[in-house]
Amino acid sequence: MQTRGYLAALVAALVVLVLQLWTMRQAGWIIWTKESPLVLTSVQYGPMRTCSKLVVHFGTAEKTVATLPNNHQLGMAAAVSATGTQEFPSTSGLNASTYPTYTGDLLATLSDKLAHPQDKNDGWVCRPFPQTDKDCNSEGDRAFCNAFLSAGYSLQFSGVLLVASMISSLLTIFSHSAMNKVEGYRVVAGLLGAASVLAIVAFAIAHDAYKNDWPYLWGASLSLGAAFWVQLVAWLVGILSTVGLLTVGFKAERGARTGSAPVDGYTRV
Repeated sequence: MQTRGYLAALVAALVVLVLQLWTMRQAGWIIWTKESPLVLTSVQYGPMRTCSKLVVHFGTAEKTVATLPNNHQLGMAAAVSATGTQEFPSTSGLNASTYPTYTGDLLATLSDKLAHPQDKNDGWVCRPFPQTDKDCNSEGDRAFCNAFLSAGYSLQFSGVLLVASMISSLLTIFSHSAMNKVEGYRVVAGLLGAASVLAIVAFAIAHDAYKNDWPYLWGASLSLGAAFWVQLVAWLVGILSTVGLLTVGFKAERGARTGSAPVDGYTRV
């Protein structure tokens, strides 16, 4: 197979790797949203972190507050206004069981965090996810937690295989052996294909968690975020590139064996 075929495989693996690294760092795979007359709560989940935001309604005005909960009662809260911190007693008695408690992000009092709005990220507060000591304690949480643990591990191993695929492409490109150029597509395509399969596994696990493993809905809405769909694009690119590489490589190998197809100036006989 000609060098340009391996260059195309190298570029494809790099594109898939960049997309997967981006999706791994994003929390917006599954988005949990619930709105009440008092607050709008949003929680995003991804294979490596979760982010939460609470928007408090003051009549016609809205204030974004960050939450990092650790207890089970929201209680008295304070909101940041233009003139400073303002307390409002109407949130007293709001039970945190209204929210997905296993996230560890919506269970604390708001007063400590409302005085420090997150200007840089529009109020989103993020942390590593899942953490087994916080997120995997109860039976209902465990399936959802394990789903994202498995998805994260699949994506990490997929990334390793993508790097190995790129290294194999480079070694084949710079090889002076005609045999390596003819038959190297098997290794490159095998690594790229295996990485794509693991990416599909992570995608399928996250989708299954979205459909079946959600333990705390409570009238909230669920949606699939941009990172989930970018992951779909990533493994589609990987699969299509693998199929293309196998097709071109097989034809080139068959031509080289019959002596009819040159390989970078060489013909294997």
